[in-house]
Formats: sequence, C-alpha cells, structure tokens
Amino acid sequence: MRSLGSGPRVKQKVQIALACVAFMGLSLWASWPKREPSWDGKTVSEWLVELAPVKSTARSGANSRLEMVRAHTERQRQEERGQAAIHALGERAVPYVLAMLEEAPSRPQWQETGAKKLGWKLPEPPSREIRTQRAALAFAALGNNARSALPKLGHMLHDTNTMSDAALCLGNIGSSGVPLLLSGLASSNEILREACIAHIGLRGTNASAAAPAVLAAVADPNPKIARAAAFIYPGIEPDKHKLVATLLQWAQSNAVSVHSLIMAMNTVGYYRRPHGPEVQPLIAALVRLAVDPDENVQAGAFSALARFGELAAPAKATARAALQSSSSYVRMSACQLLGSLRNEPEVLVPLLVKLAQDDAHENVRYAALHAAAAFGEAALPFCGLMSEQVDKTIREQAEEAKLLKSVAPR
Repeated sequence: MRSLGSGPRVKQKVQIALACVAFMGLSLWASWPKREPSWDGKTVSEWLVELAPVKSTARSGANSRLEMVRAHTERQRQEERGQAAIHALGERAVPYVLAMLEEAPSRPQWQETGAKKLGWKLPEPPSREIRTQRAALAFAALGNNARSALPKLGHMLHDTNTMSDAALCLGNIGSSGVPLLLSGLASSNEILREACIAHIGLRGTNASAAAPAVLAAVADPNPKIARAAAFIYPGIEPDKHKLVATLLQWAQSNAVSVHSLIMAMNTVGYYRRPHGPEVQPLIAALVRLAVDPDENVQAGAFSALARFGELAAPAKATARAALQSSSSYVRMSACQLLGSLRNEPEVLVPLLVKLAQDDAHENVRYAALHAAAAFGEAALPFCGLMSEQVDKTIREQAEEAKLLKSVAPR
C-alpha cells in the first residue's frame, strides 16, 4: 500500500506551494522601497530636506536681531551644503526631486494609528511651497544634469495647477530649461506668459538665448509682463554694450515706465556691475531721476545707485541733500547709497550717526546705522559722542554685515 504522503498529488501541492512562495517573494521585492542613492552618509531625500528646512518662528526684539542674522546665515550655509550634495549625486537625484515635487510624502497607516493611540502629534508633512522650493534649489544645483526632468516639467508647465511650480524649476535648471520657457512665452495664455517671464532669468546669462524674446516682451500689452521683462532683460543680455545702449534708449525715449527703468538699472548694478566709461551715462541718468518730483522715483533711484557702490560717487552730494527730505523712504534710500560709497568716513559717518540718533522715523534710524556700519572699523573713530545703545547697535551692525558677507552670494 502506498503512503498517503507520497504520489503525484503531493508533488503537485509542493510545486503549487513553491510557486506561491516565489510569487509572494517577487511581490514583496517589487513593493519594497528601493534604496536611494546617497552621498556623504545621507540619501537624496535627506539632502533635499537640507535645502529648505521648515522655518521656526524667530524671536523678535532688538536684542535678538543678531541671533536672527546668525540663524539666517547658518540656514544659508546648510542650503549650500545641500546643493553641493545634490550636485555630486547628479542625474541619480532627478527621479527623487520630481517625486517630491509631484506629491507630498505619505506616512504608513500604522504610524498614524499608533501615534493616535499614544496621543502623539506627528509633525505636519512639508507644504507644497516648501516642496517646490526644495525642488527648485535642487534643480539649480543640478543645472543641465537635470535634462531627464524636462519632459515631465514641460507637461506640468501647461497644467494650470502646476505651471508656476514648473516655470520656477525650469528657470533654475538654466539653459536646458530655456526652450520650454520660451515656448510658454510665445503662448496666447497670459497666465502662462506671466509664469514664464517671471522665472526665465533666474540663472542670469545662462538664459542669454531668451534675451531677444524678453526684450520684445517689454512691449507686451499686459503691464505685468512688460514690467517683468524690463526687470529681467539686464540680467540675461550677454552683450554689455548692447545692454547699456538699450537702457539709455529707454531713459531718453520713455520706451518703458520710469519705475521699470529704475528696476532695470537696479538689476544692472546688482548682477552686472559694468565698469569703465559705459557706466557713467547710467549713473548720470539715475542722478537725474534722484531729483525727480515723484518721491518714489527719487527713492528708487538712490536704491539703484547704491547697487553700483563706489562707482556712484557722482551722486554723493545729491544723497546728502536728500537726508533732509520730508519722505522717510527717500531718507532711507539716501542712507543706503551713502553707506555703499565707503569713502570719506570722517564726513559721512558722523552725519549718519546723527541721523540715527535724531530722525523721527525708526526705519530711517536703522538705515542710517546700517549705512554707518558698512564702513566697518573705519567708522568707529568718527562716531563721536553717542549713546551706549547707538554704539552697541553700530558694532552689531558691523558684525551682521561680516556674517552676511561670509555666505557666498547666489
């Protein structure tokens, strides 16, 4: 008699059992989270969090201002470390950046249930704004190594719910993202054109291929697009001589609004800082605007002049006279310019310190202190007799300026 445990049926059952085990194993392997690429001991997802940590509420008050600046400086350094890591990871990071951009990470149900039973409050997942900011900074670090993300971002660019996020990311990628932004800039959809023009110049002259289209957009019937184009054009035009000639044409022919012109001049001073004979006509145009009857124009002109630093010395006398203006905004901007010149501390520092003590407007007093501190150690011998609080603030402002300068400019 044959045993009940042998024969074809048992063999078939064993084969079925083995097949089930194999299937379950394959299913488990397919659903198991794939190991993320890592660099210097952290995964892509962990480095993405470094790029834009959720901000904690900063303490207010004069005594905590320097602490706030130090915290801000450390956050910037942390962001730079995160960008360096994402750059090192290269193309391997792209799928994880896109995944984070598309949807918020979800927690397993057992975590939610367990925390609820224990009475724990789990931290909120990062907001869409934070996730988009992290993705944009990651794409800025990857640059043209993020080419594989372009098809997905191109699709998102034409979705009304995601076009602004996609435009921001494409602008941060740089030259590889420019063609998609240019296609959006040529669209009849005004909302899409606004999103594209707002972000096309984020990487400076990396977007130089877009310069002709942006220059043409200065005449766009939508005033938001026209103003943005005037503001962005100076940052992406690779030919400085053409740039200066265009700005002077705008100044002489009223081709753009005076506020758009000032914003464009501001961009030139901040990003391009032209040197030599070509800068003098720009400075002269801004000095003329600094005595415009409109106080907002005056203030904007002084702020733009301050971007040129010592090159704006021809505006010194005008700025000193503007310290007597009835507009606090004009006085603040004039202080900003005088601090950027960093010459004649024996004349300017006592003037600024007196304003910091006597002006009725708190923001002007702060701007005057900040301007005096911009002279650094050279300011201290010329501060004169002043209250202990003013002396302390001058020194803190000088330390603040040093802290902020220690972070590499973006």
